[in-house]
Amino acid sequence: MLNAVPQESTNPVNVQPQYSGMFSLMRIQKYPVGARLGKGYSSAQIPDGLSNTVMLSEILTWDDVNDTGGSIDESVPAGNDDWRGVWMIPSVGASAFTGKFPPNAKGTGPDFRGTGNIDRSDLIPACGTGIENSSSFGELPCKEERESANIWASARSRHNGGVNAAMGDSSVRFVDNEVNGMVWHAMCTRDGGESTDSSAGL
Repeated sequence: MLNAVPQESTNPVNVQPQYSGMFSLMRIQKYPVGARLGKGYSSAQIPDGLSNTVMLSEILTWDDVNDTGGSIDESVPAGNDDWRGVWMIPSVGASAFTGKFPPNAKGTGPDFRGTGNIDRSDLIPACGTGIENSSSFGELPCKEERESANIWASARSRHNGGVNAAMGDSSVRFVDNEVNGMVWHAMCTRDGGESTDSSAGL
């Protein structure tokens, strides 16, 4: 999520803006009213190429009510407080994903930036209360982080072995869970200049 922050932001600071994806956070002026219009990127602002850049991917949601996951904090109202799949929250883990790890990542694995093996659970501000005790936790691993913009969530699906991803040119590819992590990360950035060799697990 930190790589989606506008370059002019001072808190937090995006030190690697080249890793932003097809959609990033855009600063929108409130006044005058005509300046409220948001804008996306033109094809010229996607130097990695539309056919090489992931625009959309499948994600999974946790749809059970909180109390199916085990003991409940009585301060949490009935319902479901896991925000994965919620479209109106403009953040990772809601309707957005990151390319930090390959699709359907779980357990411990290498970080593409070479920082060693780390927990590949989704790291988002709102995991479902009790989800760690539910049968869904294996396919929707999650840990909460509310103090930092350095959060992530993987593309996920219930397909056998991968996810469907739509590229910037509107083509759709099935991306294998075993795709090379560096290649997947390259596919998820619009200006990284990395290799997206299609022989590496697509």
